[in-house]
Amino acid sequence: MASPPGFGYNNSMSFRSRLANWFSAFQAKTPTLYERREPLPRQPLSLNVRCRHRGKEFEARVLDFSPQGMKISCARLLEAEDTVEIDSTDHRQHVLGRVAWVKGQHGDWIIGVQFNPSDENVIEEWLTLAAISQSA
Repeated sequence: MASPPGFGYNNSMSFRSRLANWFSAFQAKTPTLYERREPLPRQPLSLNVRCRHRGKEFEARVLDFSPQGMKISCARLLEAEDTVEIDSTDHRQHVLGRVAWVKGQHGDWIIGVQFNPSDENVIEEWLTLAAISQSA
């Protein structure tokens, strides 16, 4: 019966090599709760917004939206776990969120922003804005 690589008794591998492989399997990155959860239905939304991060303002574009967060596109690189404030251009909608993930390349970043659970009343305003912008 064959063992998985690095875990069985393979004469060509030293004990030290097998032990190193075994330890590396346990040191692999554990997926976060965000990475493990089921994707939520997203509402397409194309909307320019103003953002603030560490006292600097920049423009971004919302690409889609869900009750738990939004996906934005911008030229500014943010890091996972950063906090970002997002305002609609008319300042009627405001939300504070946490950067959950970042994809892209220099100057063309796609960023997943997770809303704070305490912002549930504000989120309904964003849902209304999404419905209005999609009907226009």
